Amino acid sequence: MICQVVPVAADRRGAADGPGKKTAEAIRQEVAREIDQLLRVIFSGRRKAGRLDLEAVEMAVRSAMHRAGAAALTELLRFPAPAN
Repeated sequence: MICQVVPVAADRRGAADGPGKKTAEAIRQEVAREIDQLLRVIFSGRRKAGRLDLEAVEMAVRSAMHRAGAAALTELLRFPAPAN
């Protein structure tokens, strides 16, 4: 796997933050899927063309990060707004 599992930030007591842990893990998994897919596309294109098309790579990176960001926002929007 390309991405390493990164632990959720711990609070002062050393415990992982409860409800946010599932959200953070879901977001991390979605970003990892996007990066894996991005790398498959980049290396497949390189094998086919025999070279690396930097403009195509840039566009693919932008697209993948937009999809990952949309997935993260979707996950975060599932929670109710905090009380003021």
